[in-house]
Amino acid sequence: VNGLNLYRENLPGPLVSPSGHVAQAAAPVQVLVPSKDLFITAALQRFLSTATSIGRVVPVQGGHWVVTSRPE
Repeated sequence: VNGLNLYRENLPGPLVSPSGHVAQAAAPVQVLVPSKDLFITAALQRFLSTATSIGRVVPVQGGHWVVTSRPE
């Protein structure tokens, strides 16, 4: 339930009425992009990776919860 509340709080507003500004991270960021995520699309995750100039996008096989089910 707590995770669902995070989605409700963070996703609808920016997706429905984006501000055009993407906050920038100063630390390196690695974005894991699950190939079968039905909730957060690969395109959206790649867009979010623009929040840093230091980082990488890594495609992984799996669904939405692949990071918790197969953390390796």
